[in-house]
Amino acid sequence: MRAGGKRGSDEAIMGQVRMARWTFAWFAAGMGFLGLALGLLIAGFGPPQAAWEAGESRAILHLFVLGWIGSLMIGASLQFVPVLAAAPLAFEWLSPVALGLWAGGTMALGLGFWLAWPAALRAAAAGLSLSAGGGLAMLVPPVIAAIRRERLVWPLAIGLAAMAATVVMGAGFALSLAGGGGLMPLPGARSAHAILGLGLWFGLSAMAVSLKFLSMFGLAPAAPPRALAALSAGGAAMLVAVALPDIALGIGAGVTAIYLFTGIRMLRARRLHRLDPALAGAGIAVLALAPGLALLFVPGGALPGGLLLGMGWLSGLTLAFMPKITAFLTWMEVFGPLIGRAPVPPAAALAAGRGRLFVLALWLAGTVIFTSGTWLEQGLWARGGAAVMMCAAALVLAECLKVRRLSHLPLAGRPPRPALVFIHS
Repeated sequence: MRAGGKRGSDEAIMGQVRMARWTFAWFAAGMGFLGLALGLLIAGFGPPQAAWEAGESRAILHLFVLGWIGSLMIGASLQFVPVLAAAPLAFEWLSPVALGLWAGGTMALGLGFWLAWPAALRAAAAGLSLSAGGGLAMLVPPVIAAIRRERLVWPLAIGLAAMAATVVMGAGFALSLAGGGGLMPLPGARSAHAILGLGLWFGLSAMAVSLKFLSMFGLAPAAPPRALAALSAGGAAMLVAVALPDIALGIGAGVTAIYLFTGIRMLRARRLHRLDPALAGAGIAVLALAPGLALLFVPGGALPGGLLLGMGWLSGLTLAFMPKITAFLTWMEVFGPLIGRAPVPPAAALAAGRGRLFVLALWLAGTVIFTSGTWLEQGLWARGGAAVMMCAAALVLAECLKVRRLSHLPLAGRPPRPALVFIHS
């Protein structure tokens, strides 16, 4: 497509988006936690050297899930839920407060698990609960405002309910471990906790957002209302059946099939014939979705299945879209005020398209190596996989930093660089 047509689509999308000032701060925190978790795995801590029940393994798991995926999910939600709902974010001033509580609570939880430190576990329960409450206070009002007119917010509403339930259950577990009462882990409670977090909060929300990205950045038609209704009905059924893991997983398989079928139909009908690098990278990440889900139904497959879903699919989607989101928000911040007054480049000019697929393929390869090494209890193999993932993540981070520094634009006529982690809107 010609640059002029692409620029026109950028301007059309801009009318749908209002920038959340702290989006990049959430992203930066998430990348920091990802680096910390992978660094610990490379150093030989956690599985398979230590059992999954060991304190260090649980600490690394939660640094990855809450610190990395959770931070990115909340940050992306604060930016794009108002876009999906076509309603403004509420109480935006809470964002840096929630970020501080989330980061501090995640670190406290990791220390509490690793050192068996009751005070840290209590602090984590308080900090993460307060942060989640702040996030819900910002996100629930726009979702409620759009619930009747926009079906795409239905799965997001279910995801927010799952977020609340996940954090409440986790806080209860932490207080129980700290010896202060709380929720005693009942049989199946951990499975329910994982389904709520990985399946509904992260998974269903990622499905809704990625379908929106496909229509925004790929110029594909909007997701059909019936497909969104089916996704939402399946998510609601999973939420109701969460105490029955086998039934919830069966419903989740159906939801996944609807998501994949809808995405394929939208791809075939897109107007942008050359696939955007971010969408192509997301396609690589989706390769881990079906195998990861299938392994959950195999005896002994919960561990590798969960790793493929969390590291391969969810993390891969995140890494695929991070440079695209960074470029688009940077373009809006720097060049949005100049539209109609001076020539502006297309948003794609701020990021490098080449090499994106290689980075995502590298990440997926590292995920497969780490997953198989952990499953087969091959420590060196697993550490090598973590090192490959670290290299891929470092390449994504470097690209995002280049985008924020406007490094891909010609030096002549380059505008002033924006702040790295704060958006001036």
